[in-house]
Amino acid sequence: TMAADRVSRATVAGDPGSSRGPSPASPSLPVSAAMQQSAQTPQPQPPHQLQQQQQSPPQQLVQVQPQQQQLSQRPTSPMTPQQQRHATAAAAAAAAVAALSELFSADPVWAEVYAACCCDVREAPTLDAARGFRDAVLAQNPDSRPERLSLRGLRLGPATVSCMGLQLKDRQYTSLDLSENQLGDHSALSVRSLVRALPKLRQLQLAGNVITAVGTQEIADELEVNSTLEVLSFGGRGDQNGARGFRPNCVGSDGLKFL
Repeated sequence: TMAADRVSRATVAGDPGSSRGPSPASPSLPVSAAMQQSAQTPQPQPPHQLQQQQQSPPQQLVQVQPQQQQLSQRPTSPMTPQQQRHATAAAAAAAAVAALSELFSADPVWAEVYAACCCDVREAPTLDAARGFRDAVLAQNPDSRPERLSLRGLRLGPATVSCMGLQLKDRQYTSLDLSENQLGDHSALSVRSLVRALPKLRQLQLAGNVITAVGTQEIADELEVNSTLEVLSFGGRGDQNGARGFRPNCVGSDGLKFL
């Protein structure tokens, strides 16, 4: 009240302590308006308060960093049973791949051939089955005759023969025995690709693969452009030992006409 009274007297009659006297240009204001104007006028802040305001953001950042460290130090939540099963399956698959690579380390091509054979028979690859496949291939192909390749009775299908055409390309085999497998007519194109991939192949055995006149026609078309192959056997009443195969071909008279 005393401050407002002083402002009112200075506005109306001028300041008695001033030598200039009242200012004629100053308009008179009510007491309430003068109090509002003085309240709205920003007061200057001391320099030390300005420095504290400027330094406050770094202090806030410093306080956030311990919180981030606490979040990073929180223990991870344990895996769910489903995640544990997936992790176990992935580890088992990696171990199986490493074991297969070691099993076929002498010639890694046969690891790919075995995997394709599993696709033909729709079975999951296992270490025991892979070992049996390797042993069967080694038993039929002694080192004394490296120019011959025998794969009889290994349940080979079109996927395996196609894989062989890629993996065995330009090898120096002169004789190939694919008897007693699961080729059929739908493997005729794969057989043609395999024959083209072996430039020195002269003998091809296809007995016991349930090949009909349809597949025979496809293979006969390859004979028109192949000048290396000399012997093509579809089997007959008996094989070399006189025993009849359990999956004989059905070439028939139409197949013989194509040949």
